[in-house]
Amino acid sequence: MTALTYHPDRSALIAESHLRPFQPVASPSRLSFMAFLRSPGKASPMAGLIAQLCADYALTPPDDQSVHFSADFGLFQLRWERHTEFDSLQVFSSSDSAQGDALDFRATVFDLLPRAWVRKLPASCFLSGHLHLLEGKILAREDVPRYATGLDSSTLVISHMQDKRLTFLTDFRSHTDGFQRFLIVNEGANAFELGRTVQRIVEIETYRALVLLANPLVRAQGPLLSRLSQELSTLVRALDNEQQADNARSLLKQALAIEAQLGRLEADTAYRLSATGAYAPLVIERLERLKESRLTGWQRYSSFLMRRLAPAERAAVNLDQRIANVQDRAKRIVALLQAQISVQVEVQNQQLLSNMEANARKQLQLQRSVELIGAVAITYYAVSVFAVLLKPLHLGELAVWLKAASIPFFLLGTLYLSHLLAGHGQPTLLRRMLAKGGGKNGKD
Repeated sequence: MTALTYHPDRSALIAESHLRPFQPVASPSRLSFMAFLRSPGKASPMAGLIAQLCADYALTPPDDQSVHFSADFGLFQLRWERHTEFDSLQVFSSSDSAQGDALDFRATVFDLLPRAWVRKLPASCFLSGHLHLLEGKILAREDVPRYATGLDSSTLVISHMQDKRLTFLTDFRSHTDGFQRFLIVNEGANAFELGRTVQRIVEIETYRALVLLANPLVRAQGPLLSRLSQELSTLVRALDNEQQADNARSLLKQALAIEAQLGRLEADTAYRLSATGAYAPLVIERLERLKESRLTGWQRYSSFLMRRLAPAERAAVNLDQRIANVQDRAKRIVALLQAQISVQVEVQNQQLLSNMEANARKQLQLQRSVELIGAVAITYYAVSVFAVLLKPLHLGELAVWLKAASIPFFLLGTLYLSHLLAGHGQPTLLRRMLAKGGGKNGKD
């Protein structure tokens, strides 16, 4: 059989399908999860911490290129994932302890991690939670007070999930240890179904927090964008004012300054706003896979979550659109001012050319006058010399006629010689005289 030649990325594409697999989770068990934000593209500090923890437990650490790692450390199982802008850490532990400890969250799997190692975790944790899984019957209304021992009853959210084989409880509160609390009561779901549900809840909480990270940015940059938009409106009104018509350069300078501020604003917000637009659909998609149903008297998990998630997403999208719209306005105003300045420059250039043409005409007229006066003076002296030369001939009245007849010849000769000395082939003044005499329009 002929061997196939595969694409160089074929193995990577197959491996991509197996990245970040669902981890089977048995009940009863406990989970603590955390997420740490970092700058996109920068190295993850978690990789070194995971390697250090593996060294302390004599386990093989992940390599530098790993984006997913899981291992059994004896008392707990640890799972680490590296994403574009955050690292997620999950710690699992099977639990056979008393149910009361699990309900009030007095004992958590996070307490099993070495304290010295925990203190080295990055100071950029934006999500932390404890999730406890218990065996039990599907919850009825009368069972809620007993299972909600460690939760705030005023904000309690309860949902049946996976075709009512699981009951999920949370209060969306950050408790005294800084962790949120989640409780799942399992009736009939196997370890794989539990693992998928747990992973989806962790992802929902992570992506929800990342979406809500845009809220402070929207609140901080919204007023700045409104101020820049108002300044652009003021510039537009100034353009309509005839008194400001000659102040286009100053207005252009202001418009360019506003455009620069808008550019910085876009650079500061583009990543966070685009990330919000990417994470929000993931939350909705994960929620749909939970197969929720409502427990009468309590709000569903998805309903409570979307009550704040949807406005946060819309606010981020709105800010992104507003930035684009104001930038377009600024570009149009800059183009209009540049066109107005170009027209003014053209008018000034035309006026300058007109003035130069008028000056040239005056200079030409002056040159003609000087040339004609010079020619007359030279002719006068030439005729005087010619008259002196005629005296010895004693021609009488004929000398007077010869003297008068010599005037045109001396004048034309003087004009011709003056232009020859200036480097021209034909005297300009003579050419004009001949052109006018012939009925033609000559050019200077």
